[in-house]
Amino acid sequence: MAPETAVALLGEFIAARLEFTEDELRGAMADAGIPDPVADRAYQFTQIAWGRVFLDGLGLQFSSDYLCFNGAGDVIESGLLTAQPYFAAAIALAPKYARSPGFPKFALMSADVNAVNSALHAGSKPENLVMGPSALFMEVTTPSGIEKAQQYLSKHVASSTKASHSESVTETSATKPWWRFWS
Repeated sequence: MAPETAVALLGEFIAARLEFTEDELRGAMADAGIPDPVADRAYQFTQIAWGRVFLDGLGLQFSSDYLCFNGAGDVIESGLLTAQPYFAAAIALAPKYARSPGFPKFALMSADVNAVNSALHAGSKPENLVMGPSALFMEVTTPSGIEKAQQYLSKHVASSTKASHSESVTETSATKPWWRFWS
């Protein structure tokens, strides 16, 4: 089944309901004959895409990358979200479903939306938030797999932050005198 078809079916299930659980949506996809691996990708990447659409306009900086982990915490796939077929299909269909009753509920179930919500409640300003890459488990995880993936993500974010800081320092030193205070 094509990613566009699976995401469209998921969108129809979400749009038709005001209340639902993840299990109910996954059950509806199974009843529609969507194979489990396809349903899983459609669900996870649509949730990321629609969460981002929901947060659009807040001034957040989203990572353009995604990482897929197996149950042991090894990276089995990575790339740009815009090149990921399920994400691309979900972004393309978001305008069609954005005003449906189920869209906000589904978007609120997103890890990105939950992370931003927690940061805002802790006093962060949205324009100061920089999101890490989207991370998904494609298999049932083990505690050691979760720990391994967390370690990988910590290293990935630290190296990205270090590179970004180096670029910022170089840019700043080239454009602003060192002796002047900048706010």
